[in-house]
Amino acid sequence: MKIKRLLPVLVASLSACLAATAIEKQPVDYVDLFIGTSNSRWMLGPYAQLPMGMVQLGPDNQGDVWMGGYEYSLSNISGFSHLHAWTMGGLMMMPTTADLALSNPSTDSPYLGANAGYHSRILKEREKASPGYYSVYLYDHEVQAELTATTHCGVHRYTFPERKESRILMDLLFPTEWDYGFRLTDARIRRVSNTEIEGYAQCQSGPWSDWNEYMLHFVVRFSKPFRQLNGWNAEGI
Repeated sequence: MKIKRLLPVLVASLSACLAATAIEKQPVDYVDLFIGTSNSRWMLGPYAQLPMGMVQLGPDNQGDVWMGGYEYSLSNISGFSHLHAWTMGGLMMMPTTADLALSNPSTDSPYLGANAGYHSRILKEREKASPGYYSVYLYDHEVQAELTATTHCGVHRYTFPERKESRILMDLLFPTEWDYGFRLTDARIRRVSNTEIEGYAQCQSGPWSDWNEYMLHFVVRFSKPFRQLNGWNAEGI
């Protein structure tokens, strides 16, 4: 009889311990990726990355300026690029649904349709970041963007609204940090199938670090087939 009375007490105590363990915070839960992201540097931002990973995937919202890259006080995003290392940038991607725009002037300018570029205003209350993860709602395109990363790859998930036309823009030459942050000497993009693109970009860092020349190889795989592949450069579409 004593054992029977004691058993429910033991079970209840064990359940309480498990519940306390489940809600106990881990050190990673205290990380705030937005600390230090105002008036900061190109390599400091709320980027999705793993320790010693090759990819620092995250938002950009400034032009070719000192301390360019991500600025917390700006409520817009120009795109999500994969490299945020010192003197190195590469492969920006941006989901869009608004009028087609192939330029992307400073995101400090107000949204004025296609003339303002393909960047988007964001809702700061819907901007989230935790170690290895970033998400934001692109207000002008009505797209929810989520980012994470492996040690070698960036992973994007875009939730599009119902639209006649939606796009994913891939930009190989975009602002990084300082004037002429980096430039391209050669680039190629090849369609492998209607769900895969591959290519490379031969990159040269700015004049203050012109010793840094590097080749960025990339493969982009889509979960759904795309209908068209088009491109543009300085000479036009």
